[in-house]
Amino acid sequence: MKHIRREAPIQRALMEFAEKQPKRFHVPGHKGGHCIQPNAYPTHQTVMKWDVTELTGLDDLHHPEGMIADAQMLAAQTFFAEQTFFLVNGSTVGNISMILATMNRGKQVLVQRNSHKSIFHGLALAGAEAIFLEPEVCPTFAVPIGLHVETVKQAVGKYPKAKGLILTYPNYYGMAGDIQEMVEYVHHKGLFVLVDEAHGAHFGQYTGLPPSAMNLGADISVQSTHKMLTSMTMTSMLHVQGNRVSRADLKYYLQSLQSSSPSYPLMASLDLARQFIQDRTEDDWRLSIAEYEELRTQIGQAGYVASSLIVQEANQFRVEMDPYKLTIRSIEGLSGYALQERLEQKNIYCEMADPQNILLTLPLDPVEEWNQALVQELQNIYVQHKPKTYVEPHISISSKHKEGKIGQPIVMKSYREHEQQEVLFSSSIGKIATEMIIPYPPGIPLILSGERITSEAIQSITQLQEKGAYFQGKNRGFKTIKVEV
Repeated sequence: MKHIRREAPIQRALMEFAEKQPKRFHVPGHKGGHCIQPNAYPTHQTVMKWDVTELTGLDDLHHPEGMIADAQMLAAQTFFAEQTFFLVNGSTVGNISMILATMNRGKQVLVQRNSHKSIFHGLALAGAEAIFLEPEVCPTFAVPIGLHVETVKQAVGKYPKAKGLILTYPNYYGMAGDIQEMVEYVHHKGLFVLVDEAHGAHFGQYTGLPPSAMNLGADISVQSTHKMLTSMTMTSMLHVQGNRVSRADLKYYLQSLQSSSPSYPLMASLDLARQFIQDRTEDDWRLSIAEYEELRTQIGQAGYVASSLIVQEANQFRVEMDPYKLTIRSIEGLSGYALQERLEQKNIYCEMADPQNILLTLPLDPVEEWNQALVQELQNIYVQHKPKTYVEPHISISSKHKEGKIGQPIVMKSYREHEQQEVLFSSSIGKIATEMIIPYPPGIPLILSGERITSEAIQSITQLQEKGAYFQGKNRGFKTIKVEV
């Protein structure tokens, strides 16, 4: 009989990682327990004591009338919503539920193209017809930001049967385009607005932060409370206001898609995250942002370009920067992936890398030791590589709005609705993809199921592979893609 090892590999790996005392420039926002009230965060033993079920007096997430209802009401008040739902299956379940609650099969919806994969999964499950809108681009860091209001206006005019608009605000890098005018415009035209606000749970909580999607009039926003705030991984919140979306439909899909046995420790961590954000003073915000301004200055002095806190404007396109997201452009001759690897060798962990940048999510409460370790190692790397040219730190955005930014309608299909075959990249150009190709993070597909494959898309995949990008669900160096027969 084969010997069964009596061990917990996940627990072992997490314990070994924690023992290294890493500098945690990555989500979740509690940063290994740093950004929470010491007397509130439970020990492991207490967590187990909290792991209960729907006993008398302990309420029910799917029909809350007691303490869960009270906690969700307090969250709605804190995050500017009329009603808030706790999510224990991540923002993914919130994004899918808000789409299923608003879209019927064959109905048209306008969708920001640089959306998370969960948005596209929701559209496929709904059988919706998506019209993709291309976002503006930040040339300094070569990443997509958000939509120009004129792109949205032209799309509404071109597709008057569209029922709604799905936005991502902010992007993964903390860049928040101005969405207020487009929200007001599409509401006037009778469309609803759904917002994937995964990285903006702290927005609107201080004057030095961008406003939240609820502040700006969205009908629904989904926030990953665990990303930038302090709840445990997998916990998020869905906020709703107004009467454009059926609350009954929303509740039905949330109940259908979430576990029937939701975790009480996870729900408790959402409540504690709300308490944490309420307990923060203006001085807490002001002083931490000032410290990160100094960090950016030091990184610039070390020879790198770092994302600034300055609001950028170009051609009536305005971008606000999240001060708790830090993008650092790598130096000449060193990709973002390589820079990330070099930092990890010194026990400094970033949130993600792309071909030319690294991204850090900064603790709401700064850790001076972490900041100095980061700056010191960046200086060491710069000296070791000795770039031939110095790049003057300068942040800019590009806004070149044109008609071509509006795509043709694509009927989103589920995986099993396709008749498909697997072909080499070289044979795929011009064919319809039946799978998503997703570099992860950030989880934004380069190719969508239902999209026609272009040579540019295949070239991007190849270049990312060469630089060391990880593609979800794929072996390294994959050369095939599934297409319609």
